[in-house]
This record gives sequence, structure tokens and C-alpha cells, in this order.
Amino acid sequence: MYTLISEDTVKRNIDTAEETLNNCFNMLIDIKHATDTLGDAILNFQPLLADCLYDMMGFYQKLQTEKDFIISQKNTWEQTLFKNAITTNAKYLKVVKETITIGKTLGDAFAWFFYSKNRQELDMHLEHPSTGLFVAGVGGKGEIEFIKNNQNFEGLFVVYHGITDMLRVGDFSLYANGIGIVGVGELKSQREGD
Repeated sequence: MYTLISEDTVKRNIDTAEETLNNCFNMLIDIKHATDTLGDAILNFQPLLADCLYDMMGFYQKLQTEKDFIISQKNTWEQTLFKNAITTNAKYLKVVKETITIGKTLGDAFAWFFYSKNRQELDMHLEHPSTGLFVAGVGGKGEIEFIKNNQNFEGLFVVYHGITDMLRVGDFSLYANGIGIVGVGELKSQREGD
């Protein structure tokens, strides 16, 4: 017997994300006002937000799998049970999607600190369609591990695109202090062993 995802499970996931998103918002305030925790905020923001969005995307995919299961049971379930289950699932999917969108909005605010003087490059990104909610699977995990371990790449700061909605070309940008955005890079990941 398949057990549907409970409201408590959804609340727990959203509460965890909310706590992380609040921490990220506070880091943005630290960056904007150049507080004494500026360095920590700049270095911790991207990995923290990326992990949160990755976890939320994984939960979103579980809800999508549940939706597919509910639809597959349409002809075997009583009509009221089916309608309640599919409506509840849609509500859960919506709140998780909105949570991811809030996270990516915070990511846009972070990226703006680095792109604000490079409007032409930003316009180039915005000409392309949105990349969606968040990258999942091995590719997503590879991008997160890259940003956790490579925020300084040959003296340039790495701005991770996956945590934003506005950066749509490539996977990361390279920022040079005093110059601005000097390049865009692409990552490829594959599973090896464990």
C-alpha cells in the first residue's frame, strides 16, 4: 500500500527551507551594509542556498512522483478520494514551487551585487528562457560541490547561476573586483563509483 505524503512532512520541509531562507536573507543584509560578517556572508550564501534549493527540488520531485501515482489510480479509487488526493498534491506542489521561487529571488539579489555594473551581460542572460526550478540529480549535486569548493577560481569570485532566475547562460560567472563580470562557465558532472 502506497502512503501519500502527509501535511506534517510538507510542513517540516517548508519549515526547514524557511529557516535557511531567513538565514540567507540576513546574509544579504550583511552584504548590503558591509557588516563585520561580510566575508562570511559572501562565502556562505551560495552553498547554503544551493543546498536548500536542491533539497526542495528533491522533495518537489517526490511530490511529482506521487502525483503520477495518484493519476495512475484514478480508475481504481473512489472519485472523492481521488479528487481529494490530487487536489492536496497540487497544493503541496504549489507551496514547494513557491518556496523555490523565493529562494531563487534571494539568489537574484545576491547576483545583483556582482552584476549591477554589468547590465549588458545581464541583458544577455535575460534574453534566454528561464532554466526552471532547480537542477536535480547528479548534475545538481556536481554544481553544488563545485560552488562549495571553488568560490575563488584563479583569483576570480564564482557566482553560481543555479540559485538565480536571472542568470540563464552557463552555470557560473566569474567576477573580478573592480572590473565586474569577466566570463561565464559551464559545468558537467557524472557519477563515478559511490
